[in-house]
Amino acid sequence: MASDVDLALLMQIAITSIIPAEIAITLFFATEIAVEFIIAAKIAAAVAMCVIATEIATTLSIIASEIPTATLIVAAIAAAAVTLIIAAYSSVR
Repeated sequence: MASDVDLALLMQIAITSIIPAEIAITLFFATEIAVEFIIAAKIAAAVAMCVIATEIATTLSIIASEIPTATLIVAAIAAAAVTLIIAAYSSVR
């Protein structure tokens, strides 16, 4: 039969093994949550970029319809808006 000293030693070993394991598990889940937040932040940024690009394109189309001479400028800025959408899509992937 195990003595009290043996039991105390086994308890100490068990405790010193459990605490690092719990810390490791906690850090693992914290890392997983952080990764999910990073992905969510990238998606939110991409959506925001697309919304901004859409608003820019809408505004530019209104300007182009009012001022025909601005059509080339509007086309250049619209191309930049499309580039912004492509960049947003690429950042999510």
